[in-house]
Amino acid sequence: MISRRLKPGLIVAVLVTVFAALLLITAYSYQGISGTFPQLVGWIFLGLALLEVGVQVFAARGHTQTAKHRDSETEGVSLRKELKAFGWLGILLLSLYLIGFMLSTPLYVFAFLRLSGQRSLAMSAAISVGATAFVYIVFVQLLEYKLFPGILLMG
Repeated sequence: MISRRLKPGLIVAVLVTVFAALLLITAYSYQGISGTFPQLVGWIFLGLALLEVGVQVFAARGHTQTAKHRDSETEGVSLRKELKAFGWLGILLLSLYLIGFMLSTPLYVFAFLRLSGQRSLAMSAAISVGATAFVYIVFVQLLEYKLFPGILLMG
């Protein structure tokens, strides 16, 4: 039986599953071929999220030694830390929606490394520039993929 006190990992896994389902529903609202890739990714995301819920439920029931070992590794993880990590994901998706990939990538990577990762200013800036260059070279130049510009910058 699952303990009366819900585990932070289970709560976050359920939140991610709900989020994955909402993204999949949104992907099906796209017209034509533009919805194919988001639908594929959405199904994979939903499947992995459901798998994580199953793992968390199984671990909460305490069926295996692995579950006990996993609990001992994550004793210091609080619900607040889990929700903070989920919040970073929400910030990324919101910024992608509002200002698009090419602006969100450097801003998000820099902010995450600087604020959450507590990296130096120089390291945060260098990695954010590198990540942006990678996205630009691979998707825009090599794959000739038009990245979403964000609703605030659409022309």
